[in-house]
Amino acid sequence: MEMDLSVLLATVTAYGAIVTKLVDLLRNTIGKEKTDGTWGDRPVPRWVWQVCGFAIGIGLAYAFEVNAFSGTGERNWGPLLTGLAIGAAGSGYHELFDALSGVAKAKHSQAKAAQPPPGQ
Repeated sequence: MEMDLSVLLATVTAYGAIVTKLVDLLRNTIGKEKTDGTWGDRPVPRWVWQVCGFAIGIGLAYAFEVNAFSGTGERNWGPLLTGLAIGAAGSGYHELFDALSGVAKAKHSQAKAAQPPPGQ
């Protein structure tokens, strides 16, 4: 299917958010990281989760036939490159969501510290 640029960017952006949540689901179900960043006896390398994001992005591009390069006539490498772009968008979303989560946690702890103890 041929897409114009705005549809393409919206599609890659939406799939990027989906990739982020799917990688988080994998990390939370399979990874079971401890609070010190280890998994079992060894630390989990960050690249493992990034590779998972790219793999999921490529899988989604092939599964839903998303090809950013369909207008160029490229049908062989198009979905692969589109999937890599989706995975990269997912990685960007992960950083954004992580930053927003950190801000929310800090605000929550500040609000909790400013509350008077119960009964006062």
